[in-house]
Amino acid sequence: MKLIVSTIWKHLLTLLYPNFCLLCEETLDYSNDKALCPHCEGNHPHLSEDLCNICGKPLADSFDLICYDCGKRAHFFEEGRSLWVYEGLVKQSIYDYKYKKRKEYGLLFAKELIRYYNETIRWEVDMVLPIPLHKHRLRERGFNQTELMVKYFAKSFDLQVGGQKVLWRDKPTDPQKALSDRGRWDNMQEAFFASKTHVEGKTILLIDDIYTTGSTMDACAKALKIQGAKAVYCLSIAIGRGM
Repeated sequence: MKLIVSTIWKHLLTLLYPNFCLLCEETLDYSNDKALCPHCEGNHPHLSEDLCNICGKPLADSFDLICYDCGKRAHFFEEGRSLWVYEGLVKQSIYDYKYKKRKEYGLLFAKELIRYYNETIRWEVDMVLPIPLHKHRLRERGFNQTELMVKYFAKSFDLQVGGQKVLWRDKPTDPQKALSDRGRWDNMQEAFFASKTHVEGKTILLIDDIYTTGSTMDACAKALKIQGAKAVYCLSIAIGRGM
């Protein structure tokens, strides 16, 4: 039954949205479950080897087990993974999605998240949560880019989606990209809160567009763990290289 629902959903989406390469915008066949053309897929393979065992950042030395950032600070989440490194065409596509309101990219990013999750990750989760925006930022941007991806992703796996009643951002925060590593962590302190009723005893998957130092994911995971979440995993489109 789940397979039938998933297949019907995919067909409906391809009718509603044009199918093109996420990175170069070359037209793709509607039957293609991928969001990249063969050329871009070859040049941008999903991250899979020599990764930090905790956050999933590419390691400078294949003999290392964790990255420099994770060695400095313990996390509240169990494990994190990302599709690509945050650079080049991937970085540009995320920028266009968020700030040029290319909402159709939401489905394309979700396609790649779904493919990566199917092929690489084996987390058993009860619920998927987007990283929430503060109401002022949501009003300014007009949409939550992560929420769109989560909707498509969860539908494909028949997973429960949690919204603002489950995890919410209570404090307006400064844009993370302008801050130092320490500033990012301080900026996110007590920014998020979660509902005990919805998360207690559950294993939760957090999805975001970019993972840099992990401060946002960690703040969300902490809020969820405080309210009794059993485990928290993190998945993002792109990740910084770190050190």
